Amino acid sequence: MAPLQLALARGHRWLAMLESSEVKSLKEIATREGIDSSYVSRMVNLTTLAPDIVAAILDDTLPNNIILFDLAVDRRCCGKSSGYVLRVFYLHELKKYLK
Repeated sequence: MAPLQLALARGHRWLAMLESSEVKSLKEIATREGIDSSYVSRMVNLTTLAPDIVAAILDDTLPNNIILFDLAVDRRCCGKSSGYVLRVFYLHELKKYLK
């Protein structure tokens, strides 16, 4: 399994744990896994990617220059408008490679 595929799977598993009330927070997941809570947050962010990007990750056809950090960074820290601009930029760049 490629690193991006593993990260996506982790994000979905951890989101499912939250939604099912198995855990109460991302911090609880991080404690259970013995990792940093910011890492958990970034992996859960992957669950909001556009379907075509997820398909490219699963098919292992995402361009090599797209790294996990580019996809998983929490854009909310940049403010609403900056986060929106970053998301649009990343999606635009990714879609060029997916055609």
